[in-house]
Amino acid sequence: MIRISIISFFLFSSFLYLSGQELTLSLEEAFGEAMLENYGIRIAIVDKEIASVENHPGNAGLLPSVYFQSGVNYSSNNTKQTFFDGQLREANWAGTFGINTAIQADWTVYDGGAARNRKFILESNERLNEQQVELLSRDLLVRLANAYYAVLYYQDAEELLTQSVAFFEDLERLEQERLRLGRGTRINLLQTQSELNRERARLEQMSSWKKTARMDLFRLMNVEDAGASLESEGYFEDADLDVDMLADEIQAENPEIMLELIRQQISSLNLELREAEKYPTLDLSAGINHTYTRSDVGLLQSNRNYGPFVGATLRFNIFDGERSRRTIQIAELETRISEFQIADLRAALDAELRIRFEEFESAGRVLDIELNNEELARLNLSLAEEMYRAGRISNFELREIQQQLVRTEEAVAALRRSRATAYINLIALTNRFFW
Repeated sequence: MIRISIISFFLFSSFLYLSGQELTLSLEEAFGEAMLENYGIRIAIVDKEIASVENHPGNAGLLPSVYFQSGVNYSSNNTKQTFFDGQLREANWAGTFGINTAIQADWTVYDGGAARNRKFILESNERLNEQQVELLSRDLLVRLANAYYAVLYYQDAEELLTQSVAFFEDLERLEQERLRLGRGTRINLLQTQSELNRERARLEQMSSWKKTARMDLFRLMNVEDAGASLESEGYFEDADLDVDMLADEIQAENPEIMLELIRQQISSLNLELREAEKYPTLDLSAGINHTYTRSDVGLLQSNRNYGPFVGATLRFNIFDGERSRRTIQIAELETRISEFQIADLRAALDAELRIRFEEFESAGRVLDIELNNEELARLNLSLAEEMYRAGRISNFELREIQQQLVRTEEAVAALRRSRATAYINLIALTNRFFW
């Protein structure tokens, strides 16, 4: 279950964010806010509370039921009574009045263990709903992380394209000056202006994508976008993972496996519940009863009874059309299906782990290469600008070198995003959080 200390931290950080005292929003704070406000999580928490309320011995039939009942009736009839000795008694609109009051307790003393199994099922349902909250929290974290790093990627790409636009604006002014001095050509100027318009269009598109990504992010959080900037330091670049250790954690802690194990336990309990129908049931009852009757005609003018009573009822199912046998067979098959589902889930999660881990490792290796390439591209552009001013390279060559740097920087931003989301996907499989 989500630890109270983490939730308390989230409450505090979310308060700072919403009150405007903090201008940046970290992924941890975004997740904390989503845990508090996301409707799916809130519904799951209410479902868990419902399961907790239902988990009571009385719902399972382990406790006796005590109730009070009282009834009163009155009737008026035209009566004609003929006795064996020939005596005749008649009365018109003869009234009969009766009242009954009782306090009674009923208790099923033995039912083949059915009540005990029903209680175990209620406990399992409560744990099932708790695990549902864990699973939804994990899924929310993954979705939120993807949205968060999408915003960061578009934000970084927007900044890179802004720099690219500024570069081409400077180059346009330089080409205009060269053309005025007779050292440039109109073709170079037009090509530069065409590249400038292309970069401006890309910048506009990237800005639109960033706005859409922010809408997705704050929709998951279920709060209004107050314009906070996102922290761009949490790319987990120093993270080091061991695939075998992760595999052990997943098999022991993954919320989907925990969920299926609880469902398997419920299937086994349902089987025992069906088998309990083969055993007899013993019910006890006891109470105090009071009855009073008064008649205008009849043998007795009035009759009053009161006092305690006890009773026992034994029931045993001899034949029910083989309904019990069929339900037991179905419960056994459902238990086997549950075992197959768990085995399949374990295999699927292990395969997903290997795939996610390879994505994480591959993104890290390629990122190292691209970071080195980025440094080379920056150095290359710096040299190219000097050579262009000296007239040693053409406008076309300068533009190609500059675009090479932009492409490299965009690749670095995309790889950082991919590696961060791959890391979060890996950690989420183990049901532990990354902070």
